[in-house]
Amino acid sequence: PGRGSRGDGTLAELCAIACEGMTLKIEQDIPTGSGDYRFQTSVVHNGQTYSYIILTPQFTWAQAETAADVQAFLNYALANYKVDPARVYLTGLSIGSNIVLNYMGTSPQEARKVAAVISVGLCQGSNGGAAFNMGTNRIRYWGLTGNNDTQCGTNNTINQSNQVNNNSPAGNPMGKY
Repeated sequence: PGRGSRGDGTLAELCAIACEGMTLKIEQDIPTGSGDYRFQTSVVHNGQTYSYIILTPQFTWAQAETAADVQAFLNYALANYKVDPARVYLTGLSIGSNIVLNYMGTSPQEARKVAAVISVGLCQGSNGGAAFNMGTNRIRYWGLTGNNDTQCGTNNTINQSNQVNNNSPAGNPMGKY
C-alpha cells in the first residue's frame, strides 16, 4: 500500500488499509466498473485448483520502510502460510512500489523469491538493480500509471519497464507498462 494507508495496526487504524481500495473489493466481492470483475477465490490450471493468499501489510511509516521490511514480510509468509514459493507476487502502490522495487534490487537470490511484480504509480526513479535482477532472472514486471499522474509522473514507470527489458533475454521482454 501507499503512504495514505499507514497506521499502527490497531482496529481504528486498520480501516486505512482495509476499508477502501482493492482489499475492500476483495473482502466484500464488489464488482467494479460496468462489468462484473469479482475476485476469483481460486483458479484451475491443468486440472489443479489453486487458491489465493493475499497479505496486505500496514506500515507505520514512522521511518522509511526498507527492502528489509519486505524481506521479513516474505520470510514470515513463507514460514507461516501454505505458500507455493513459485507463485509469490508482489505489488505496491505509490511509495509501496518504491519499497517493492528496492527489495527486488537487493540481490538475485531475494528477487528469485518472487514470480512477478506489479507497481502502481511508481514514485521514485527507475531502480537499476531491480531491473537487472528482474530481467536477468526472467521475473515479469508490469508497471501501471495514469497519463495524468501529477504526484509521481509516468516516466518512472516507463523507464523501469524499459530497464527491465534492457536486461531481459533477447526476444523475451520481461517488462510491460
